[in-house]
Amino acid sequence: MRSPIATGTGVKVRRPDEPTVRRLLLAGVVLLVVVVSAAIVHRRMPAESWDDPERVSGGAALLAMGSVLPDARLAHPVRVAVVRDPASAQYHGAERLDTLLARWERELREIGAEPLIVEPAALRSRVADVVVVPATPCIGADTHRAIVEAGRLGRGVVLTWLTGIRDAACTPIGYGLVVSLTGAARVDTLETRAENYVVFPTGGVLATDIPPGARMELLSGNHVALRRPAGRDAYHADFDLDAAPVAGHPLMDGAVVAAEHGGGRVVYWGFDLHHVADQQWSREIARLLLRNTIAWTAGLTLASLEPWKHGKRSAAVLAQDVEDEFANARHALDTLRQLGIRGTYYLVTDLARSHEALVEALAGEGEIGSHSENHRLLGGLPPELQMRRLAGTQEQIRRLTGEAVAGLRPPEEQFDLATLEAWRKAGGAYVAAANDSRAASPEVLLVDGEPLILLGRVVNDDFTVLRRAGVTDAAEQARIYVTDSERMRALGGLYLFSYHSNMLARPENVAALGVLARRLAGQHDTWLATAVEVADWWLSRAAVRVSAERSQDGDVTVGLRNDGPARVDGAVLRIALGGGRVAAATSAGRLLDSAPGVARIALPALAPHATLTVRITLAGGDASRAY
Repeated sequence: MRSPIATGTGVKVRRPDEPTVRRLLLAGVVLLVVVVSAAIVHRRMPAESWDDPERVSGGAALLAMGSVLPDARLAHPVRVAVVRDPASAQYHGAERLDTLLARWERELREIGAEPLIVEPAALRSRVADVVVVPATPCIGADTHRAIVEAGRLGRGVVLTWLTGIRDAACTPIGYGLVVSLTGAARVDTLETRAENYVVFPTGGVLATDIPPGARMELLSGNHVALRRPAGRDAYHADFDLDAAPVAGHPLMDGAVVAAEHGGGRVVYWGFDLHHVADQQWSREIARLLLRNTIAWTAGLTLASLEPWKHGKRSAAVLAQDVEDEFANARHALDTLRQLGIRGTYYLVTDLARSHEALVEALAGEGEIGSHSENHRLLGGLPPELQMRRLAGTQEQIRRLTGEAVAGLRPPEEQFDLATLEAWRKAGGAYVAAANDSRAASPEVLLVDGEPLILLGRVVNDDFTVLRRAGVTDAAEQARIYVTDSERMRALGGLYLFSYHSNMLARPENVAALGVLARRLAGQHDTWLATAVEVADWWLSRAAVRVSAERSQDGDVTVGLRNDGPARVDGAVLRIALGGGRVAAATSAGRLLDSAPGVARIALPALAPHATLTVRITLAGGDASRAY
């Protein structure tokens, strides 16, 4: 970095002697020759070889890309009655109401359900597993009766948005129906907002297969939030995944809840399908939510692998960009070594060649990745140029360490599809960069038909804290970083902490890294790993297919198939049993402690392309309807 030029500071400036002047003149002549030569070369080379591309957010490149998510189809068909209450035609208009219900019918068929739009009077004769009453503010007596009786009849119920807040005459009657079915302590309408999001922490039954901390965008609207003593499965949030409650009231942020009522199951969404933003990521998350909602209310068994190895709640990676002030990496290395922590180090490889001993030490105590060869921007450059540059930095690292590396951290987090393709062809396996805060977890992207892992950063890095916010006190820096790590831990996500050799790794700041690292190492439920360990795990986990069945005697059988080429170690199976039921025994693996209504099993290793069947015996052997 260039040092700032200070004037008027009282510093005495020494007058150069004659030999010094001659040397300066000679240097000036040499410099002029270099500049002229460079100009000639510049004219001969394509402009993009020299000029940085237009600055764009790397996360923006993801907006048009989906992520490889589990299949959102039901394991078995479910009969769904979608209620069309004529009373709500007074609210929407008949044509608009039919359009909304047609959207539900279409989406339900997409997930493998068997929907039928019915009038309220036909509900008693209609054989259905689940009754869905979507976006129906005004309800008549028949609809109200069908909802109340659903539990007694063994049917599930799904309500959305403003359903039931008005009577058959469309006269306001409040949120009594929602309160009675969900057990909410309070329900209210969100104030008008420029941005509306719903976030899914891990662990909830309706979050099955949804990435931890996934953020689904909603269109602007009068969405509903509730506060419920039993908690919520998703919450209204801001762009940064923080809870955004009604008028700032604590815990008034519930967006999705699952409840048991009157012998049946109820799910309430504080929004409707037609509110989901028309972008691929949000649509895919909404489809998984819909599948989980219908499956759970119908009494189907939901099972999946937990996000992290050995049943850890969250994961954390400490990753340094080793660039300007390269030698400072030693301070961070020593700090982490004392705590027995392996860090990840992304090298600017043109600089790394002058620090071979340090690079060897970093490789011996952690993971090496690339931060490009010269820290010039990648995203936006022509694909062939990006390919040459990334193949070159990979070759430089191979010469320094003896092997190719898996990870790339694009300079200033600027990347596009061409960057991902070039890194994949250069032998890379993952990219660590901002992901538009759309999830607090890794993602599997398909690049040229092959998987590439994205490790998304959704929290403050040291640039934000030190440069933008100007926080210079190491204790305050540490407090900010620890707070961010706790946010990711609460979501059950990945805390990817990015810091720099010319910022946090400096001697005056590195103590903050030590405080953070010590805190993470002391958390028994956090998996503290290198970036490549997380990427490898996420890819191998994504290759395991899980299906669950409940037998006539009430027990549960889960089938697992590893479709990937890697052995899967440390996986934990999670099964939503519901109703306070408890697993008594398992035919494979080891039962772990869990809350009532949930079974958790530490699985044996799954070899590549192997299958495994696990039978879970429930305490009491309840053979009644499965929930």
